Amino acid sequence: MRKGFSSVFLVLILSSLILLTLVFAEVSASAAAESCAENLCFLTGRSLLSEYKKELFDRYGLFMIRSYEDELSELAEFYLRTDLSFSSAALRLECAEARVRTEQYPGLNTEMFLEQIEKTGALKAAQELLDGGRLGEMLKGITGRLSERYSLDEIERKLSEIGGDAAQDESEGEERERRKQARQLRSRLKEASKEGSEKAQSKASVPASLKKKLPSALLGYKGRGILLFSGGIADLSLGDVALGEYILSCCSDLSETRDDTLLKLETEYILYGSSSDSLNQKLVRNSLRSLRYSLNLCSIFAEPKLLSIVSTAAAAFPLLPHTLTTAALGLIWAGIETRQDLVTLFDGGIVPVIKDASDFATDLKSFIDKGKIRKAADVTHKYGSYRDYLRLLLLLVPEQEKAARLMDVMEMNVSEIDGTGFSFRDYAYGLDLKAGFIRKRYVSTPFGILNGIAYVEQTHRYR
Repeated sequence: MRKGFSSVFLVLILSSLILLTLVFAEVSASAAAESCAENLCFLTGRSLLSEYKKELFDRYGLFMIRSYEDELSELAEFYLRTDLSFSSAALRLECAEARVRTEQYPGLNTEMFLEQIEKTGALKAAQELLDGGRLGEMLKGITGRLSERYSLDEIERKLSEIGGDAAQDESEGEERERRKQARQLRSRLKEASKEGSEKAQSKASVPASLKKKLPSALLGYKGRGILLFSGGIADLSLGDVALGEYILSCCSDLSETRDDTLLKLETEYILYGSSSDSLNQKLVRNSLRSLRYSLNLCSIFAEPKLLSIVSTAAAAFPLLPHTLTTAALGLIWAGIETRQDLVTLFDGGIVPVIKDASDFATDLKSFIDKGKIRKAADVTHKYGSYRDYLRLLLLLVPEQEKAARLMDVMEMNVSEIDGTGFSFRDYAYGLDLKAGFIRKRYVSTPFGILNGIAYVEQTHRYR
């Protein structure tokens, strides 16, 4: 009887120990399976991201994945089942399903686009600043000189100090002389506003059928004809500077054209968005004329030496009001200097952004007397090239608008020039992966991944 009780007791003890061992094994296997599933999904997500558009990365350093979800889901299942075939049989883990979603990371999202672009651009901008390149020199020169001049109140004060002329009785001869001097001023002012020489224009353009499908059109950005009131300068940030450096480094422009681009003036296109290179070049010229004219006019009335030259020249018209004559001659000089600036810029020369008396390339007296423009010696400034002015103009365009047009340039070149059929609409910057796993359990227990299918959800993005 005692032997029977002992046998039953031992069976109970051993059964309990075996059951407890199996429970511990199940718990351990469940934890291992959970960790394995997480790691497998991580590897699968990274493998999917490796299917990026190689031509886009090679040319622009931008990572994007094709956003066809069904294809990505099949590929994810393939990666998971292949990896599971090499995993430990003790885990008894199988892939039930895998689903990939990309709608949260659309290719037309400019913010995600800028996350990648600005990192590359920031490196280029930092390199320019550290190397003492054009960007650092230009910003230093502009801020230094602007801190000293160009207050509108100051310019108005200096003009008022010139003084006016009291009205005097005029003889008939004096009246004729006064009208003659006025006509001379008008003719010089009209001549100063004439166009300078034009550089040969590119005839490249975007086909109308393609223009409607580009990212900027899909996002609602239209071309613009003026930049001064575009609103970009109000939201200026370091990201704008970085984006500008990226654009200048990878896009062609009038001073540096390339053969492997659909448009020859890509930077100008990003500024204005016109389908035609020739129109974009004209719009750049108009903007540079307005910018240079304003800066030259400020320099003339803010720089004592230049203001003295204008005041002295005004004395040659004694029958005209001195203040009015001084103002008119200032406008004339700013006009002829601007004309010469444009010729210099479009010929590949240097025009300082902020000028002093030594930087002026024209002589007011020679122009008034003979209608001739005297060219000054070449300036020694490091900044003030055509591309430097493009840097400034890019700061005037809102960041999102620049990003949309940069996407246009990329899409046109990769799809039309490289011939790979690329479109931002069909690509994404990341994906959401949801994978279901089944594990055969050793014992029936509430422990484990889940009773049935256990799901792992992960997000994978290009950073």
